[in-house]
Amino acid sequence: MPTRKRASLVWQDAQGEQALHLITTASGVSSIRTQLLLKSNALVSEEAEGDLIETNGTPSVLTYPSNRMNAVLIFKDSRTNSVARLYIPAPLDTIFDGSGDTVDPAQVSAIISAAIGNLMAGSGNTVDMFVGGYLTKVRPQPLEMTEAPVFVNPMTSTGDMIYATDNVGDYDRLPIGSSGQVLEVVGGIPAWASPTGLAVTIPTARAQGTGAGDYTTSSASFVDVDGTNLKVSPSAASGDILLIALTCVGAGSVSGALCLTINVGGTQIGDTDGLLFTNTSSDIPFTIVVQHVVTSGQISGGTVLIKPQWLSTSGTITMFNRSAVVRPKLSVANLRQ
Repeated sequence: MPTRKRASLVWQDAQGEQALHLITTASGVSSIRTQLLLKSNALVSEEAEGDLIETNGTPSVLTYPSNRMNAVLIFKDSRTNSVARLYIPAPLDTIFDGSGDTVDPAQVSAIISAAIGNLMAGSGNTVDMFVGGYLTKVRPQPLEMTEAPVFVNPMTSTGDMIYATDNVGDYDRLPIGSSGQVLEVVGGIPAWASPTGLAVTIPTARAQGTGAGDYTTSSASFVDVDGTNLKVSPSAASGDILLIALTCVGAGSVSGALCLTINVGGTQIGDTDGLLFTNTSSDIPFTIVVQHVVTSGQISGGTVLIKPQWLSTSGTITMFNRSAVVRPKLSVANLRQ
């Protein structure tokens, strides 16, 4: 077979786009290139030509048999941080580490040695260091475009992301979501969605005494401390969890004790003495905090009535209600609504 030549021509148009053409000839590409230029708006920005050398052999059909799968080796000119890449098409799987995607430098040490000081970076300097390597899979491109793998960046806006749409390297753009959204998986692909079960607003209801004068009672059975002002009726459903808090200053009598409870929708919480029992006649500040699960029987019209109640075991008992500070305060938070 007579000697053949292979020429590579890099064509560049007025917009700066480039295309690589490979031309095989018997005696040289010069005359063909001259005539092509006369009929083209582009110019040949780079070219190289040499004898075409063919080799014999049979491609392997092991783990990565396709030229669409490449091991990308990245080198750098450390003086300018300019990079250069070498591609190993249909790479042996033995060059990767345990992850199967990252190139093990020890397995490509001969390629690294051949490239350092010889391969040129975009800066025009030869590379002096190996940065790393990885496996990449790209979609096949039409022959009329190029035979080399081409990555077309689909991103158009700040915050966009790229995700794989299949197992052979096809990809698509995921537009940036809205403020406050979270990334989740829907149907096997990433998607932006509003958060659920994360940030919540806890409904809270509050009430307090009037401050017009101390509350007193000598009732031997539980009665409202102030059924007009010191009560709340938050919306609720069966199974809701309420956190109820009451703060006040109270005192028993010389002969009897103060007993205090919280009434939730007609249910008195605690035992027969309620939640608090104090038999001292001294002024005592105290706080009751209780968690309660609402039942259906405690709900009326979509709300539940909550109020403190008390009784005296003997004599007259007191709860201070004299100013903006010294007055009973009731608050209820619905933790699960």
